[in-house]
Amino acid sequence: MNRNFAKIILSAQQRLKLFGQYLQLDLFYFLRGGLWLTIPQVIAYLLGIVRSIAFANLAAQVVYGQYNFVLSIVGVFAIFTLPGMNIALTEATARGNYAVLSEVTWVRIKWGAVSTLLCSAVAFYYLLIEGEDKIALAIFMAGLLVPFINGFSSVQSYYNGLKRFDLSSLISFGLSILNTTSLILLLWLQQGLVVLILANLGVQLVFLWIFYRREVRSLPVTQKPDPNVIHYGWSLTWANAINGVALYLDQIIIGFSIGFVELSIYKIATIIPEAIKGVMKMTGTLVFPKIAEKPDKQVYSRLTRYRLGYSTVANVVVVVILILLAPFVITMIYPKYSDSIVLTQLLLLSLIFGWPATFFLTALQARKKIRAIYRYNLLSGILQIGALLILIPFLGVMGAVLSRLIVRWGSTLYLWYEARRL
Repeated sequence: MNRNFAKIILSAQQRLKLFGQYLQLDLFYFLRGGLWLTIPQVIAYLLGIVRSIAFANLAAQVVYGQYNFVLSIVGVFAIFTLPGMNIALTEATARGNYAVLSEVTWVRIKWGAVSTLLCSAVAFYYLLIEGEDKIALAIFMAGLLVPFINGFSSVQSYYNGLKRFDLSSLISFGLSILNTTSLILLLWLQQGLVVLILANLGVQLVFLWIFYRREVRSLPVTQKPDPNVIHYGWSLTWANAINGVALYLDQIIIGFSIGFVELSIYKIATIIPEAIKGVMKMTGTLVFPKIAEKPDKQVYSRLTRYRLGYSTVANVVVVVILILLAPFVITMIYPKYSDSIVLTQLLLLSLIFGWPATFFLTALQARKKIRAIYRYNLLSGILQIGALLILIPFLGVMGAVLSRLIVRWGSTLYLWYEARRL
């Protein structure tokens, strides 16, 4: 019985190897890395849905809206923690430059002080002008913690460059478990906005610091950091600055001009689509080291176009199925948020080219096409901000949803235009 089972496994491995040779693709690498990325990330996204269910059932809609509003304010100012360093660090680590981890981390923390000052200014506005002391305190405390959280999170990019997707995914998985457990407990105890924000960010800070300290102690002492990595990280950060602001601007506009209840409805609508988008992005994490380690190989080859065709068909099928299931899922897990159903379906429709778009952007990043990345982020960011400012005043929350649809389809077309020349 055991021998027959071993023969079946061996035969399956041989067939998989032959199929990989036919596609000219290292299927064992993608399956091994994909499993380490997919399983923990899917669990992490499911736990994110669990947290949203807890908020929907244990907290008032206004509290959930305020919670996301605070995180959006901090998210906008977090651009000063230089998130572009993550990609630069992954690329450098893939080339064997390990010592840059500590330098990248402390550069991010140092410049994160700017985000702390800006968060403090907004906090004083809400305290003195709006009279919202809880929102003010939550924004102020979050502004103090985020530079350190984002700095220590560089260790995940370091692991991705080493192709240690198991450790990178372990961090995401561990954070999701701890955040979910603490938030559900605090919601059950009817804790307020400030405690919820501190629990979320405090868990992230401690957990990421533990992994960072573990790695920084083992870095080679004799290896000198590459200054080009910092320069490249700066370039990527400012290339993505407008896009980074646009990412959170919808929630800020809705919360500030329409209301926190409407923001909670919009946020619920984004939960499932953003989880699917995150799973799609994992393809880019797997592909990036493969492209970076072979800088002279053509990316947009005939074989690549063949693979992209199949991935696009699969993408469309998955999105259509999810659109059909959305009304049943939302009614079941978010009974108070029936207004989110149509919004969710439209946001899912915006992901119909998610996998190809992820590949195109990853290829540009791996080949350091900084000008193309600048143009992409500038175009998508300006389009997003313009659409939000025009559509939300006339259409409310629906305007924010339609702006995402327009921007994602338009940016995918532009990414294809740039990547086809690689």
